[in-house]
Amino acid sequence: MIAIVVIVLIFVVLFVSAFVTRRRFGILGLGLIAGTIIAGLFGEYTSFLIATYAHWAFTPGKIDIPPQTTATIVLTLAPALLLLISGPRYNKGRSALISSLAFAAVALLLVVGQSIANFGISEAAYSAERTIHGFFPFIVVGVVIISVIDIIMGRGPGFKSSSKH
Repeated sequence: MIAIVVIVLIFVVLFVSAFVTRRRFGILGLGLIAGTIIAGLFGEYTSFLIATYAHWAFTPGKIDIPPQTTATIVLTLAPALLLLISGPRYNKGRSALISSLAFAAVALLLVVGQSIANFGISEAAYSAERTIHGFFPFIVVGVVIISVIDIIMGRGPGFKSSSKH
């Protein structure tokens, strides 16, 4: 049950924050990919630090999220959340809505693809996790391609360099 609450909470927070800030998907998508790489490289070490220094939060009855899952969620989302502070924006509300939905969905897929195996999940959820994990490389490549296209399109046809060389 805690897994569903965490997943819904992540989706809602990411969607609302991306929609309110109206950030472009391209920058946020690349931030998610960077976070995925960081989580893969430093997830085990970070989970050890969390288990060692934040053991009070993982006592039975308080939080049932394993330290490995916590580390994966934090490391995956941190770069994209930092990029929400500044960067290119959408001018139209519809573009911001679509971008926010895509950002929250992709973030959820990346987090779930890496960490749901650490939750105590049912057989149906395990089957869904295996499917996501099987498509994980394609999801990552697709996000990179869409992000780069969004960044290129965001410059617009009338973009002029500000350098005075």
